[in-house]
Amino acid sequence: KARQTLNVPFIASGGFADGQGLAAALMLGACGVNMGTRFLCTVEAPIHQNIKEAIVKAQETDTALVLRRWRNTIRLFKNQVVRDALKVEKESKTGEFSEIAPYVSGKRGKEVFINGDPEYGV
Repeated sequence: KARQTLNVPFIASGGFADGQGLAAALMLGACGVNMGTRFLCTVEAPIHQNIKEAIVKAQETDTALVLRRWRNTIRLFKNQVVRDALKVEKESKTGEFSEIAPYVSGKRGKEVFINGDPEYGV
């Protein structure tokens, strides 16, 4: 649908882990793929070894979809921070993004790569 609708080059993102996924995206009209998580596990990636190991061990069922309420859905590793964020998303009476922001903060997520604690942030 994207290839038929868009008049600009686009990159497919999400769930790409190998050359077969890349080939499929190219056949569907994408100009390339965003393969972020896969590259986090390389020797060259400057992140804590504990996080690399957690990524490699994880299954698709170890993730959760967060921020659906705000129509900005992201798939995250299901840890305590994500479970807390999902609780806020479900139980919030106001729907204010500020209620969930502390849980999905990029600052906390960045620190995970340094401290090696997969439960610390998203």
